[in-house]
Amino acid sequence: MIDPADKQTQALPLDEQPAKRKRGRPATGKAMTPAEKQRAYRERQKAQRYEKSDKHPVPYEEVVAIAQELAERCKAAEKRVEQLEKLLTQRNEKASKGLSYRKLTEAAFDQVRTVQKVTDTNSETAKAWSFGVYLMWQYLAITMNVQEAALQADEDKLRAMVGLKTRDQE
Repeated sequence: MIDPADKQTQALPLDEQPAKRKRGRPATGKAMTPAEKQRAYRERQKAQRYEKSDKHPVPYEEVVAIAQELAERCKAAEKRVEQLEKLLTQRNEKASKGLSYRKLTEAAFDQVRTVQKVTDTNSETAKAWSFGVYLMWQYLAITMNVQEAALQADEDKLRAMVGLKTRDQE
């Protein structure tokens, strides 16, 4: 740099060369603040959310058909529950009163045997019915005051009849 008061020193041609460029990507002057970036991101997400997409993995008609089938199954299950409640009231028995553990267990065994005799053992209906009997027995048996060994022995026997693994097999 030349002192402005110095009149004798002449300027060198190097001083008139343009400044050397900086490293990296040149600035555009359009940089966004973090708040602006976040706002733009939210707007893109909102636009995608409300955009109709044809990229559904399952067609709409198939979803409707599945929903209708499930509704029919629920209605059938509700009807079956009503039938069983009527049957229970006809017998004038209540599961929580007057039913001993032994009666409950024998009734569960008889029910599973009857289902296996009447239907094909491998049918889905027989399996579902037997599994339902097992769940009902398990729910009621646990609430009764029974020795653990007897409960476990009967549970293993019923699980084997239903087709589930016993505790020894797990």
